[in-house]
Amino acid sequence: MILDFYQKCFGRKISPEALFFEYLAAFDSKCYKRVLFVAHREEILKQAASSFYNVRNSNDFGFFRGCEKCVDKSVIFASVATLGKKEYLTEKFFSPDYFDYVVIDEFHHAVNENYKRIVEYFKPQFLLGLTATPERMDGKNIYEICDYNVPYEISLQDAIHKGILAPFHYYGIYMMLQTIQNSIQCTADMMRVN
Repeated sequence: MILDFYQKCFGRKISPEALFFEYLAAFDSKCYKRVLFVAHREEILKQAASSFYNVRNSNDFGFFRGCEKCVDKSVIFASVATLGKKEYLTEKFFSPDYFDYVVIDEFHHAVNENYKRIVEYFKPQFLLGLTATPERMDGKNIYEICDYNVPYEISLQDAIHKGILAPFHYYGIYMMLQTIQNSIQCTADMMRVN
């Protein structure tokens, strides 16, 4: 395990998304019997399921989202919009200590209602929060949710300098609004003529 000295603690790993958070979580949680992975987007849940399958080499996983409510697999991939509802955070679906290891993707949202309900309801041996953007514009503090425990943090610049990420360049195309409006008007005029 990556962080076995943090097994009984709550913690977060912070690094750029390109560092494959899902694989990090899959490897770190491999020794735990029941794992919950929570994300806000369907694509993230599917990508995480693929990563966990590759690491665990097991099909013992299911989804808790929309109409699908799997509760009997070793690894559950849950939509925050579904699991975060009060009706699902009950003994009927999962007891608070059901999961040994809980992963919250996009942890900077953990101060919002659905995320907050999930984090407060479950009592895992280890809570892993993943985010590339720990500082929030509204000033809400995500660090206090994990008792300021940050097992790993790397900035984008440090990741590039260490060769973990490739350098990148952004290119923008400047277009004046008047040019766009003229193009739209020309197109409209041509359509009227035809």
